[in-house]
Order: sequence, then structure tokens, then C-alpha cells
Amino acid sequence: MWMTPILPYLTDTKENIETILDWCIDAGVKGIICFNIGMTLRDGDREYYYQRLDHLFQGLTETYRHQYGKAYDVVSPRKDELMQYFTETCEKHGILHTPDDCFQYINEMPERYEQLTLDMI
Repeated sequence: MWMTPILPYLTDTKENIETILDWCIDAGVKGIICFNIGMTLRDGDREYYYQRLDHLFQGLTETYRHQYGKAYDVVSPRKDELMQYFTETCEKHGILHTPDDCFQYINEMPERYEQLTLDMI
């Protein structure tokens, strides 16, 4: 599972991360890839995102522009606290949580050679 995006100043709360992790624990998720607590904004995407922020959360765009400028990586100011909680929770529940561990697990999975068809599902 990928845990992204986490929107700075909107969804970057401990309660939100806790809820996501609780759902993963309940579902028996084997691994969660979380490169950071935040999101990425490419040119074009950034303008659209800021337009929607202006519409839904007046004034928040200025916070983003001041803090992130035209950065591609938009990391939560709460990153350290939330990443620590994420890591501790994953380790407590035996969930793989580093990209290397998750990708290693995926690479070790046996390949399926059988092509599924819609009538098999």
C-alpha cells in the first residue's frame, strides 16, 4: 500500500495517520510505502491544486506559496512527529514500512504464470 498524498495543513494530523494505519492493521496489510509525510506538486498540478485551495480553504494558498514556493516535494511541517508515529506503529504490528523492505518482499513473491480472465474472477 502507498500512503500518499498527505496534504500539509489539511490531512497531516496524527488522527488521520492513526485512522489510516488502523484500517491497514485491520485489513492485514503486509507493507506500507511512505516516502514522506506530504505530497508532490508538478508544474500544472500545482496551479490546479492552488486554485482548489483558494476555492475551498481561502488563504491557505499563501501559506503554501510562502513555505514551499515551486518545490516539487511538499512536506508537512509535522513530518518528523508523524513519521515517528508511523514507524513505531508499523514496527509494533509487524508491518513492513521502508521502501526497501516492501520492494524486497514484492520481488520475492512467486510469479503467477496463469493469465486470469473475467470469468475466473
